[in-house]
Amino acid sequence: MKVIKIPHDKNIPCTVHEIADAQDLSIEESGKVLDRIKELISIEWAEVVLTFIKGEDPRREYCLIVDEVGKLKDGWVFRINPRASQFYAGAIHGDPIVGDVVLLAREYTANFGECDLAGLTDWEEEVLMFHLL
Repeated sequence: MKVIKIPHDKNIPCTVHEIADAQDLSIEESGKVLDRIKELISIEWAEVVLTFIKGEDPRREYCLIVDEVGKLKDGWVFRINPRASQFYAGAIHGDPIVGDVVLLAREYTANFGECDLAGLTDWEEEVLMFHLL
């Protein structure tokens, strides 16, 4: 599962990370994908936030994994993430993204509209990284 880490500090470049696909993990380990993402951005409570980015496949959408309690921490105003906020509609209305985040895809499955987190394709990575420069 390919994801992009977007640091809140605009002087630190965005980086691409490989997190093992759920299909490569045993049943016991498959639930740990979100734990690995939380470790990558050093958070305890994760929230999935949808972006307004649209791709070519209508079954895929893009989301950010953010710190659910980021705005409750002291000094949060100094950790506003302008690069991640550009993909989030709430930022337009004064609700910016705070802290380091992970950008990845979310894919609808055949199971009655359920969604699973999904890694980025090479093409998606290239396009999204271009917009993050």
